[in-house]
Amino acid sequence: MATHSRSHLVLRINALLDGEQFFNHWREKFRDPQVFGTHIKSHCPFHLGEGFRSFLLDLRKKTFRCTFTQCKAAGSGTFADLHALLTDKPSLEALLDLCATFRLELPSEARVLLAETLAERARALLRDKKLEAAENVAVLALKEHPTSTAVRVLLAEICELRGRPGDSCPYYESALQEAIADKDWSRATAILDKLCSLNPNQTAYVEQSATIAEARGDHAQAVACYLDLGGHADIAPAQQCGWLEKARTLEPGRLEILERLVESVLFGKPLDPRGEIRKWATNELIALDDSEKLSKIHEIAHGRRKLRYRAISDAAGGPAVLVHLMARIDPRLSVRYLHQMADDENPAIRAAAARALQDIKKSASSH
Repeated sequence: MATHSRSHLVLRINALLDGEQFFNHWREKFRDPQVFGTHIKSHCPFHLGEGFRSFLLDLRKKTFRCTFTQCKAAGSGTFADLHALLTDKPSLEALLDLCATFRLELPSEARVLLAETLAERARALLRDKKLEAAENVAVLALKEHPTSTAVRVLLAEICELRGRPGDSCPYYESALQEAIADKDWSRATAILDKLCSLNPNQTAYVEQSATIAEARGDHAQAVACYLDLGGHADIAPAQQCGWLEKARTLEPGRLEILERLVESVLFGKPLDPRGEIRKWATNELIALDDSEKLSKIHEIAHGRRKLRYRAISDAAGGPAVLVHLMARIDPRLSVRYLHQMADDENPAIRAAAARALQDIKKSASSH
């Protein structure tokens, strides 16, 4: 941390002190004090030998100095500096002790500065390979500034170095959420890469990777992530469709997404226990040009004997699902097909087409 920032922190904490309370706390250290309003003269608590009172305290400004030039208290300093001398502690530890001794309630800006000072100390300890001490100081920093992404990453790194990668993941995950909230995409990407290296099978990380890629305008990466999510066997079919729909909004003309979407719809329905319809529909779609996608969905939902039979014999209504899928894929161009299907002799297809047309009409009127 820069010296001026540390000095600013000392001044902020010093300003919170009650000068008279501080003096009364340390009164026994100041021999034979003479009080002149808010000014006090006493024998110096740090050196002996002279026969006059060389130590001066200003209770209003909360400053001190010793007039004996060879004394370690020579020159001017704050009561916060004096507390460090009286406790014989390093400056950072003395600041923490000062806050605890006088129960100081630090404002948010001062707490952030204190957290940065503690984090800098933790990094120094880390460089010296004092891992336990570094972790203890970093925990204090996080207590002062709970939303600090930098401190969370620091704690995660320390946990890794101490052989506890499992403990590092929650710190990385919370740091990732903060980075995403701050729209710090570069930092978010770096943190996510670290998480993926520690736990490569987490579906949630793929989802976050898609979010970051989309926010950065990297639609190709986002689509790749959504396709990955849409293919996870441990994800419910309805959720798979949701990911694939996200991919379709980014690349509406990509046939692979359409194929996967239809595949997911078919796979998610208990209509095809042997996978025959799913296999057939997938094979039918593989060879399509983009211009044919709606007509082929129409054919699958409307014209094939297997699916027409299923629409009549199974209450789950697989073809009806595909009818609604047409409306989602391209509401404008699908209207022509849906009007044809609304007159179909099959009641399941007829009802589904009518509902799809109503949904498109409602959506259009709302815009």
